[in-house]
Amino acid sequence: MIQARKLGHVVLKVRDVEKSKEFYTRVLGLKVAYDQKEWGAVFLSVGEQHHDLALFQLATGEAPTLRNTAPHSFWS
Repeated sequence: MIQARKLGHVVLKVRDVEKSKEFYTRVLGLKVAYDQKEWGAVFLSVGEQHHDLALFQLATGEAPTLRNTAPHSFWS
């Protein structure tokens, strides 16, 4: 497993928030800070901030495009 040590504030819209959560926790070692199932959102952290990565589920049936799947924001 790769252990992420630092990450800027990143927001991603994903097709499957649960599969994405599994990837970022299992492969990069991020921890779930908050899982908001009603919004289809998961907030992950490397441990120093509330969250470093936010994952948002695309609307059901929404076709992925560059506009709705491109990284939403990066802050460091």
